[in-house]
Amino acid sequence: MNAVMNRFMVDAVVSKDQAEHLISLANKAFAAQEESHNTGKSANIQIANFERYAKKLGLSVTWPGMWPLLHKNGRELHLPE
Repeated sequence: MNAVMNRFMVDAVVSKDQAEHLISLANKAFAAQEESHNTGKSANIQIANFERYAKKLGLSVTWPGMWPLLHKNGRELHLPE
């Protein structure tokens, strides 16, 4: 496990499996948004899936672009890519 992932897990207070699942959902949301920009197909389901799981982990989400920015206890947490 790399240092960036380890730091994220400590700051977000999540397990390795939870972090990996969150990253997987973020990648799916990213790909869906990319497809949406190219085809007009909605990415809302994938974005909602990511946000629902993040909320379950006690994280809030903003979308400054196509990659999410997470927040916990007033801190910004950058999800490893």
